[in-house]
Amino acid sequence: MTTIDEIGRRAGAAARAQADNVAAARVESGLERLRVADRPTAPPPRRGVDVRRLIAVGTAAALVAAAVIALVVNIGGHRRHELVPASPSTDVADTPTTVVATNPLDTVGATPTTIPAVPAAADAIAVRHDALPAAFPARSFLGMTDQTHVPYVAIGDNRIVLVDPSTPTATLIDPFAPTDSPQPVQLDVSTTGYVAAGPGDVLYAVVQGDVAEMSLDAIALSGDRAGKVVASAPVNGVAFAEAPANVLGHGADGIIDRRTGATLLGYVDETGAPTSIGRKSHVVSATTGPATGDVTVGDPDGTHSWHLTIDRDPTSPGSPDGEPLPAPSSHGGAVVWTTVGPPDDSTSDNPTATEPVVAVLAADGTGTWYSLTDGWKVAASDLDGTILARLSGGTLEFARLDPPQRFDFLDQPAQPHQRVAFAATIAGAPLTANACTLDDLDVVPTADGAGGTVYGTLYVRNKNDQPCAVDGAPDVALLDGTGAVVSSSDPTLLDHPSTAPLVLVRDSWAVAQLGPVASNVCGGNQSSQFKVSLAGAAVTVPFDVGGPIVPDQCTPSGYQPPGPGTLAVQPFESFAAVEVPSPLDQLTIAIDAATSARAGDVFKYDIVMTASTDGPVELGVDTCPIFTETLATASAQLMLNCNGSDGILIGAGESVRFHLELTIPANAAAGPATLSWTPTEPAGAEVTTNVTINT
Repeated sequence: MTTIDEIGRRAGAAARAQADNVAAARVESGLERLRVADRPTAPPPRRGVDVRRLIAVGTAAALVAAAVIALVVNIGGHRRHELVPASPSTDVADTPTTVVATNPLDTVGATPTTIPAVPAAADAIAVRHDALPAAFPARSFLGMTDQTHVPYVAIGDNRIVLVDPSTPTATLIDPFAPTDSPQPVQLDVSTTGYVAAGPGDVLYAVVQGDVAEMSLDAIALSGDRAGKVVASAPVNGVAFAEAPANVLGHGADGIIDRRTGATLLGYVDETGAPTSIGRKSHVVSATTGPATGDVTVGDPDGTHSWHLTIDRDPTSPGSPDGEPLPAPSSHGGAVVWTTVGPPDDSTSDNPTATEPVVAVLAADGTGTWYSLTDGWKVAASDLDGTILARLSGGTLEFARLDPPQRFDFLDQPAQPHQRVAFAATIAGAPLTANACTLDDLDVVPTADGAGGTVYGTLYVRNKNDQPCAVDGAPDVALLDGTGAVVSSSDPTLLDHPSTAPLVLVRDSWAVAQLGPVASNVCGGNQSSQFKVSLAGAAVTVPFDVGGPIVPDQCTPSGYQPPGPGTLAVQPFESFAAVEVPSPLDQLTIAIDAATSARAGDVFKYDIVMTASTDGPVELGVDTCPIFTETLATASAQLMLNCNGSDGILIGAGESVRFHLELTIPANAAAGPATLSWTPTEPAGAEVTTNVTINT
């Protein structure tokens, strides 16, 4: 039977799925409104040896040397002649263009005390130094220890790339499994810190050559040529001597200079062969208005426009490295970041501005400012989102301005009833079947506390197509980190079979109560592994329970006994599903898709989830839907990516988009078809839309 503790555990899990930090929900819900937007850009180079300044010095030295040579030649032959600058060349194709641009966000003048107040236009997305916006609730998704500086960061369509030019090394991070071992790639060249990533496993980086020579190199990050330059184009060294850190971006055909929109190098794949970005790109730029701090950020395609007002402290020193350029972000959005506060040290010759802020801009023209606190800085922003970074006590941490939106779900195959939250014994099984082996079963131990005691429960699921049977009490053991037995099944209970074996069909569950396994007050019986033995075989899975003994929490008689103990394990039994409130009941789900598709193509579409006005809705590890999608003869069953264990919080009345794709068979019949999306665990209503298949 299902215990009261089990019902309470499930009810508690359901309650936690409906409520969390409401204040955080309000801030996060502002972001969800901006899911139609996405990423920031790379941090300025670390202090100390500044690669870009070395470039500037080297370039200037080369130009001075050239000027001195010219002067000597002129004086030597024509002492009374003045040195006249050469006429500018009209051969644009052969003459590198020197870009001298002022950033529209760099609004601090030479006399800062005379800066006028910024008018608060009705349509402006405004930020003020004397009324700072709410702090962005950054949550670290990756921490790297023993770090001394923040590397350069680039965001690609399937990688986050960290670049350390001093090594030189590129470290590849999977944005959807960031805690997996990062993959280092040794580079054949040392970059200057101007980087971009993708499409595919390709890093684009500005590389210093001899003296004033520079190039934009495409470097393979995987394959036989990993770390090697697979394509290259010269760039103007003067133009890149003091460029903003996020100067490189993604255009329709290749990597662009975000200041001018000019394509610097066409896209290539890991072999150096030409390729395409495979989706729509957008490029944002900014223009200043009539007042200081009045900025309009726009997209050349005319569909995006945001009016910003930035009111800085009159003493703000601005950025010594130049203001970052407005950066495009995912779903047609953009990100702008700057500082609005006074200097950290007014007596310093090189003060740093305080109060960093970031504007997250959505494609519908709306946007929200946030303060960046606790050392967080924008590290990178591009078509696939925005990454924050901070260095704290030798640990390099990363956070997202937006939850990851996954295109590729192929690494997350899923079937219904595989999660304990929806576990149940399926009726209609045959009366008899062969005994289950460990190859047949998923083994899921759980633990819950009640009244100072931790009780264990073992769930097993038949994961194979053939029915199998479990019988009697399982032979289990709790192990410590060395593999030593902490406690195990009472041997006198193992010889008592059930009244009848319990037959499980595929995805059917059985449960066995383990009894008390530890104390959550006194400690003791600390274990980290769970071992099950069945039919002469054994399997061990992680299972952390117990802890060090806490003498001051209870009397000695209340301690868990030292040494191997026994567990009052009960026989396997069946149980019915407990009604768990589904978060999908509070969501309106719709499909946003093109009305036509081509046979043989990958069809991309969005699922849009909108929360009711009753309160925030959380999709967590137990409630991210497993779904079935179909179009024509194509079908797949997958699990929606809901940002791992952190979940996604959808604010009251707000929406979040998930980007999905489905490959249409090349032989799909032409004509009208139906795209359907159906959540199966937790169960929900099917949503559909019409799509015409073209050949």
